[in-house]
Amino acid sequence: MSQQLENKNIVIIGGTTGIGLSAAKAFVEQGAKVIVAGRNEENVEQAKVELGKHGQAVKADARKIGTAVNAIDLCIKE
Repeated sequence: MSQQLENKNIVIIGGTTGIGLSAAKAFVEQGAKVIVAGRNEENVEQAKVELGKHGQAVKADARKIGTAVNAIDLCIKE
């Protein structure tokens, strides 16, 4: 398996379901560490399971100011 994204960190707002989650899983498979954010707690918990140890999921609303900045800050810290 290719590791083209090894040592890369990626944030996906709206990444707990659908295309965003599919992209996050593909990025993890390529070696990236990924943080996804979504509004629904159940989807956030499921995304955590699906992404495994190289992914994190946080409950956040993209419509609110600061959501993207907070997710990026978390990515930098991790």
